[in-house]
Amino acid sequence: ERIEELTRLNESLSRSGEDDKTKIAGLERDLREAREMERQMRSAHYAELVEANDAAEDLMEGIKTQIKLLKKQLEQKELEISELQDEKESERIELENKLEDATRMLATALKSKSGKGFGKSKKVP
Repeated sequence: ERIEELTRLNESLSRSGEDDKTKIAGLERDLREAREMERQMRSAHYAELVEANDAAEDLMEGIKTQIKLLKKQLEQKELEISELQDEKESERIELENKLEDATRMLATALKSKSGKGFGKSKKVP
């Protein structure tokens, strides 16, 4: 009877040991799967970060290009403004010269008239 009891206990422990081994194997498999999932998630997260970084770099390059284009446009506008200012200054100088010429001509005409007796009071003899 004692032998049968020990045999049953041994079988029970063997089954229990096998169950424990199965549980351990399952837990080890679960741990490997969890580690693999974590690695994949990290890899996917890294890929997302790389993609986001690339997109940000592309955006920055686009902005830099726009800035360069706007600077060139600004320089062109400043050049046009400078040319217009020069043109207006030339026109102003030309008009001032014409005014001076007209003033001289008027002064000359007035002197010429006054020299011929125009505008002078006549002397009575």
